[in-house]
Amino acid sequence: MSIRILVDYNTVDERDRVEIHHEGQEELVSQLVHKMPIIVYDWDNLEFDAIAEYHEGVQGWYAIPDWATRRDLPSLSD
Repeated sequence: MSIRILVDYNTVDERDRVEIHHEGQEELVSQLVHKMPIIVYDWDNLEFDAIAEYHEGVQGWYAIPDWATRRDLPSLSD
């Protein structure tokens, strides 16, 4: 089973990576391994399969989403 982790799709960079923020997700982030398959989602209930990538230069994690795997999830507030 893949780790499901919150991201902000507005942080997509020129290499098509999305930043993985640590705040409130420290336990999940501590389980990441370079090239590990993960699931990323945002607060708008949009989810993608992705690969975790560690960037030495910034000492942080990125996700490389597979944009073809888009899933629109039902809102929890409905």
